[in-house]
Amino acid sequence: MEDTIKLVGIKDLQAVYKLVRASAEWIKKEYGYTHWEEYYTYEKVEQNFKKGDVYGLYIGNRLLATFSVGYKYPVYYAEEDLAHFEDPKAQAYYLTTLCVSPQHHGKGYAKSLIKHLEKLALEKGVKYIRFDAKGEYTELIEFYKRLDYKIVGELLDEGEIYYLFEKKMI
Repeated sequence: MEDTIKLVGIKDLQAVYKLVRASAEWIKKEYGYTHWEEYYTYEKVEQNFKKGDVYGLYIGNRLLATFSVGYKYPVYYAEEDLAHFEDPKAQAYYLTTLCVSPQHHGKGYAKSLIKHLEKLALEKGVKYIRFDAKGEYTELIEFYKRLDYKIVGELLDEGEIYYLFEKKMI
């Protein structure tokens, strides 16, 4: 069965939240990182639907991966963090909550979602895609680098280093 990536609506909140929580539990079990568990509450995932767009990757009717995107940078970015971007005031997509069901890691779904977002950016004339990743999460950092995302700076959040990533689309 072929995968389908589509914009999802608030009616899919429960399924998206369940997937995000499963990912948070996996990150904690695999790496000992609790940042997703602490940050992505039900209310935070619900806000993703209100502040931007949420996409899902489906096989049949099963949601296997998701991401959220909006034009507004995350609330935890300070002015000095934004200054790291090439053109901080340019229109950009800010990617958050990219996750794949732990049972389906390694199948290329995260890459498919990012490529879908890049296609959307090009279609809509969005100049940049930006996001951050926990500095200790080296596998994830390398994954983003393989997709030609550049580390443009660092931000410090509660004593933890996060790398700021950016890719120029147009």
